[in-house]
Amino acid sequence: MINLLDETIEEMSSNGYSFSDVKFIGSSDGLYSCSVEGFMTLANRTYDNGFGAPKVAQDLVIVFAEGSSMYRHEYDGAESWRHSLVFSERDKTVPIKSLFAQCVGWECLSEINGAYK
Repeated sequence: MINLLDETIEEMSSNGYSFSDVKFIGSSDGLYSCSVEGFMTLANRTYDNGFGAPKVAQDLVIVFAEGSSMYRHEYDGAESWRHSLVFSERDKTVPIKSLFAQCVGWECLSEINGAYK
């Protein structure tokens, strides 16, 4: 079991980032987004990041001001953050209301947040 907010802070810190460096938090297609404060509230939750279905939205990304990003990764059921240098931002986004799968797992932000419409 791990807290998503603590996991995120640790991963950012180990790569020289903090929340003050964040430009965008949302879906990898840029459609869904939330503020840093919104993310901190939504992510302050413990989940099982071990083997089995991923609980955190698979398309969640955090983009930093200089253009690099962190994205969710799943391998054989274990989930974590990975880093990338590519992200395309949209002009308009949909607010994120939840980061966690409601059913089995392997869900994207559009599937998770569609239930909150």
